[in-house]
Amino acid sequence: MTDQQGSNGKKILLRGALGVLILLSLCLALLAFLNTESRFELGDLLAGPLFWHAVFLQCIALALFILSWFLLLFFSDYERINYLEAAAHIGVTLVGKYLPGKLWGLLGRTYLLKQRKYATAAAIEFLLADQFLTFYTGIAVGGLSLLLAYNGRFFILALAVFVATSASILLFYSGLISWLKKFARGLVKLAADSQGEELPEMVAVNRIGLLSAMFVYMVHWLAISLVLWMLYYPVLLSDPWFNALLLSAAIPLAMLSGFLAVWAPGGIGVREAVIVGILALNLPLELAASIAVTYRLICVMNDLATGAIALAYYGGSGLQPFRNQQP
Repeated sequence: MTDQQGSNGKKILLRGALGVLILLSLCLALLAFLNTESRFELGDLLAGPLFWHAVFLQCIALALFILSWFLLLFFSDYERINYLEAAAHIGVTLVGKYLPGKLWGLLGRTYLLKQRKYATAAAIEFLLADQFLTFYTGIAVGGLSLLLAYNGRFFILALAVFVATSASILLFYSGLISWLKKFARGLVKLAADSQGEELPEMVAVNRIGLLSAMFVYMVHWLAISLVLWMLYYPVLLSDPWFNALLLSAAIPLAMLSGFLAVWAPGGIGVREAVIVGILALNLPLELAASIAVTYRLICVMNDLATGAIALAYYGGSGLQPFRNQQP
């Protein structure tokens, strides 16, 4: 049975990887077409003086994205996983979203944690905390960036509210997680075994892990926005500060909008529309569309990289010792 599950998992990853490769080709073709209509050619993008700096920063941004999930688990009382396994978890989620759908992002990691002897309720809680931090920090970075771009006074007020809210979350996170668990009972029924596991009151997420993951997510959003600014900075220098703020707003808000669009695999079309809508406030439409497609291209490369890690990890001996321990 275990061999059959492993074979099915590999098939899903391989099919997802094929879909990602097709999407990568389409993104490159669309980017080349859009750049012929703008002032910024594809060759200028690749030959830019900050191109390799942007590539390096993008690797850091991806590492931070994985690190946020790793820290949530690392500071808990449950068995710790290594960073490579955390990267494999993310890879299964990112590649799986193209074929099984976004539900795989919620149930896939739950299954993987259960293989590590995590209680179902604890696995669900870690996922809830991760999704909450993704949206909370993304909305905060996007909203604060827009306010700083247009109204400094409202920015200061919103920043104070964010700091106070974050402190409250850290102080009362156990009550918040318990409240969120009430909305996860249907999900638990899908992920739990036939014995009907219930959600206990014990809180699995550690306050230190929550704070660490929150900080890392904030830095991640800013890093990926800076990557795009570095790639396109020659045509953004006319108003660099304002354009940087628009990018810092567009990227997290687009990412979250794409996730909410459950009908769109990987948020295709939705993310790009949000990015174009925000960047077009100060940039030509063609250039805004080019940046949106470039961001999609970066996301696809992230999916391929983490998907390859997941395939190598679970296709090899990654979880074999733990599978052998199961009755």
